Amino acid sequence: ETGQWMLPGGGQEEGEDGETCCAREVAEETGYLVQVSECALEVEEYYEDWKRVTRYFYGKVTGKTEARRTGSEIEAGMEERWLPVSEIIGIYRGHAAYAGIDERRRRMYLRESIALRELLPETEGRTERQR
Repeated sequence: ETGQWMLPGGGQEEGEDGETCCAREVAEETGYLVQVSECALEVEEYYEDWKRVTRYFYGKVTGKTEARRTGSEIEAGMEERWLPVSEIIGIYRGHAAYAGIDERRRRMYLRESIALRELLPETEGRTERQR
């Protein structure tokens, strides 16, 4: 409902490794079961009094289950949608438009833009027609 786009993600639970966390979060948020790689990229962000670490994984879909959104995700109107990679990269590249308006979204879109550029270098420098 807010027009905000996010990659599946969330926090590690006690006793959970990164790969297990990633597979669980993808299943909960999208309904897809995935086999994930080892951590492919780690992004660290430093703020005044805290640090955020985001880990990225490649995944292969192995099956389907029921998505289980939290109450706050349902209340916010969140739903799973799939877009072509080129389209989501374009959305995240627009991070500067949120400067001074929605800093949380600007930071998230900047982080995801940098991560996708690093993880999917083959998408850089190609026009939409070439994809």
